[in-house]
Amino acid sequence: MAFAALCAIAVTGCNKEQINIENREKAAVVQNERVLHNYTYGEQHFAITYEMNNKYEVVGVSGDVERFRALTLQLKQTPGFGFLLETQDEKNQTYGIRIFDSSAKMDAYCNITDNGNSRACDNITNNGNGIFKFYRDINYQNEYVFLRRAYCSYFQQQWLNEANDNISSLEMITASYVDLFDGSCYSGTWYRTQNSIPNLHTVLVGYYWFTPVYGGDWCASLKGAGL
Repeated sequence: MAFAALCAIAVTGCNKEQINIENREKAAVVQNERVLHNYTYGEQHFAITYEMNNKYEVVGVSGDVERFRALTLQLKQTPGFGFLLETQDEKNQTYGIRIFDSSAKMDAYCNITDNGNSRACDNITNNGNGIFKFYRDINYQNEYVFLRRAYCSYFQQQWLNEANDNISSLEMITASYVDLFDGSCYSGTWYRTQNSIPNLHTVLVGYYWFTPVYGGDWCASLKGAGL
């Protein structure tokens, strides 16, 4: 009887472990998140759905992938090529992104001017009413206080020190826009947002050959303007 009981316990334990493994596998599937990007470049439109795991690594992709990748690789050779994050839903699962082949065209579309501020490789902060906050983690957690710009009309930061390639969310209060660049001194691929973003890791900003590149842990220099 004792031997039978031990066998029963062993079998039950194995069954429970198998169930736990299956539950973990199901949980991992449930944790995957689908994010839709609707891109517009001139008269061209691209819709791509990215499936991400809980580390925001892409585990699946569908839609106009090859057409969009070919376009971004082509435009990457164009100085000023950038993305405008135009719309986003409340759950940050659907983005409307417009693509421009020059910063001048994006500024004209957004009706934005620099008001005489320099694009040179330096730091500038002008007084005004815009408030900008940048965070190491998603959902506005662990702010880089030294990057905060409070009550300014315009600012630019040519290097981010320990925040370089480590920004995961940004918050804009009474602000018009923020420009994020993947290189120091406002160089390389860039994108503009006119809204706060709780998770930059879900915003695609192009391709490095066949590898998608996202806006989290990516930015090396910043610009922004208040309302």
